Amino acid sequence: MEEIIAPTIAFLAGLWLWSSRFSTRPLSLGLGAAIAVGAGLIATILTGEYLASWVYLLADIGSGAIGVAVAMLAVRFVSLRRFIQRRQ
Repeated sequence: MEEIIAPTIAFLAGLWLWSSRFSTRPLSLGLGAAIAVGAGLIATILTGEYLASWVYLLADIGSGAIGVAVAMLAVRFVSLRRFIQRRQ
């Protein structure tokens, strides 16, 4: 159950990032990577995995990256769908 913290944090932050109008593609990719690292760090500290080894941070960063990617795809899918509906 603890492994869902990093993707959830990253997904929510990714939704905010990718749906905001101020974000440009290069800026969003950099911020998305920063969100994945930040979410992984927060999850590692919150769950106490860092007490055993900091190697768990790498797994949590990967989980955070998946969360950001899913958020990006969700926002792009919804915005594309809205664009197609407006065109018809």
